[in-house]
Amino acid sequence: MLSPAQWRSLCGFLDQIPDARSRRGLRYPLRTALTILLAARLAGCQTLTELCDFGRALSQATLAAIGSRRRPQSGRYQAPGISS
Repeated sequence: MLSPAQWRSLCGFLDQIPDARSRRGLRYPLRTALTILLAARLAGCQTLTELCDFGRALSQATLAAIGSRRRPQSGRYQAPGISS
């Protein structure tokens, strides 16, 4: 598993990719989703469900380091789900 600094470094690299998505309804920065997807694929995840499970298993420190969304109700960071 990567350290928080390594996660931030990967996220910073992926932040250079332009985001062509419409701003309407976006909950997660592109770099956050790409960071989780890339790490999950490198860990051997293949299906969408496995990718999402990988993201949900990340620690709060890791999710914070990669810029994930913080839920207002609980104050906890949340990884993107299948619909994202």
